[in-house]
Amino acid sequence: MDLDDMNIEIMRNTLYNAYLEDFYRFYQANLLVFEADRRAVNITINSIGTELTREDRRKLYSNFGLLYPYGPEELAICEDTDQVINYIPSYVLS
Repeated sequence: MDLDDMNIEIMRNTLYNAYLEDFYRFYQANLLVFEADRRAVNITINSIGTELTREDRRKLYSNFGLLYPYGPEELAICEDTDQVINYIPSYVLS
């Protein structure tokens, strides 16, 4: 293979494309994990004092995220915002 300007440019762009795709996959996964955890907390807080049961909450939580699998179970039994606030730091720090 000749290392002329065209081939060097093709190699450079091939490597850069692989870098961009890996970077995208890495950050996309982190964003989805964050969104799943954020939604679990929001669902919990917004359903306190409503007719939504613990089982109904469990069905709304995602099956992934940093809080999964134990976090959603703990959030499902929270009955006020103080319990949610107290739970999150203990989970994140452990």
